[in-house]
Amino acid sequence: MAGTPRWAPQNHRSTQSGLKRCSPRAAASAPATHTTAWTHNEALDALRAHHRRHGQAPLYQQWAAADPTGARPSTPTVLALCGSWNEALRQAGLAIRHDQPGRRTGRGARRAAVQRYLDGESSTAIAVDLGCHPATVLKWVRATGGKTRPHGRPSGTAGT
Repeated sequence: MAGTPRWAPQNHRSTQSGLKRCSPRAAASAPATHTTAWTHNEALDALRAHHRRHGQAPLYQQWAAADPTGARPSTPTVLALCGSWNEALRQAGLAIRHDQPGRRTGRGARRAAVQRYLDGESSTAIAVDLGCHPATVLKWVRATGGKTRPHGRPSGTAGT
């Protein structure tokens, strides 16, 4: 009865809305859910378990996806216990992944994106290549003093 708190009577089982009275057989067969507060070590163990199963550290976005079983701590719990997602990965001994789309676009890539935009390419096409939002590309253009075009108009087209 791993899913039932130690203080609960044996004919109760944990549900998302609290404890429910049930037969002893139903209580014994209830799925195991974590009903007490997660500890720091349990959170790190969950991150390591994900790494063992998938061969890489979890991305924040992957972890934030709902876990209906309650078999791992939520993202806010991990953040509360460790301070930040990258710090949680460090404490778990896992490598921090930098393969998220659009993450930490370097200066060279930004300069190239601005030049592509100034050469007439759409901010949407550039953003797709870099994995960021088109507004981010326009922000980079404005930061360099470049002029942005009206939305939806490629360079060199006249409004009609």
